[in-house]
Amino acid sequence: MGYRIYKETEVLNLLRAAYCIAGDSDAGMATVYNIIFIGMPACGKNLNSCLLQEAVGRPLQILDTGEYIRSHEIYRGTSFGFKVKKDVWHGKLLGDKQITTYVLPAALSELCGRPGEFKNHILYDGFPRSVGQAEYYIKMMNRLSTEYGLIINNLVFHIDIPEAIALAHSKDRKKTKVVGKPKRNDDDPETMERRIRLYQAVTVPALNILDKASYKIITLDGAADVKNNDAARAARLFDFHDALVNNGFRGLIAPGH
Repeated sequence: MGYRIYKETEVLNLLRAAYCIAGDSDAGMATVYNIIFIGMPACGKNLNSCLLQEAVGRPLQILDTGEYIRSHEIYRGTSFGFKVKKDVWHGKLLGDKQITTYVLPAALSELCGRPGEFKNHILYDGFPRSVGQAEYYIKMMNRLSTEYGLIINNLVFHIDIPEAIALAHSKDRKKTKVVGKPKRNDDDPETMERRIRLYQAVTVPALNILDKASYKIITLDGAADVKNNDAARAARLFDFHDALVNNGFRGLIAPGH
């Protein structure tokens, strides 16, 4: 196989480490803040994560499974990257087992190694992407809560964008060279069409699972030009700040911000 398979208990321990939670069951009712970004491919998740960090006044821990697969596996030529490269560049989603038993814990392990003192949170960018992943996420958060006495706050931002605008964003992204990063091979029109169909068929139902679990879901207008329009940008910053304050996330916001 060539890559490690993580057991559920190991994933739980990596989550605790990422949140800097003590190993005993008396963690002092510590509070964990989880934010999930879900949206169609090319909806602007990366841009909105930057704006969210601006709204809270501090850098956040971001766990981006898609970026992890590209940067740490495919571009580095690992055995796992070689195994999934063709599927990823053709716009296919990896299986739930591949995500939950390898990609998620490997990305968590990498996250644990990043410097920073403020670690009682994670911004999940693009995870979960399926019903199975959503159910797995809910199960792991419930285990953290019951086994370690944590208070876990979850907030989901659904970036809703018309398909035509997502396709336009993808075309622009394909033309743009990001310093230090190879160009993505999954932004061509045919692959984007496939990715959008998969999003609608596989990822949208995951939102329903999170909703049934009583997770707060806030829909953002993905068509708003928050990159180039100052008024739209200011409105998005206000929306983020307002959503955090009104949904138990004030502790995530930097003092005096």
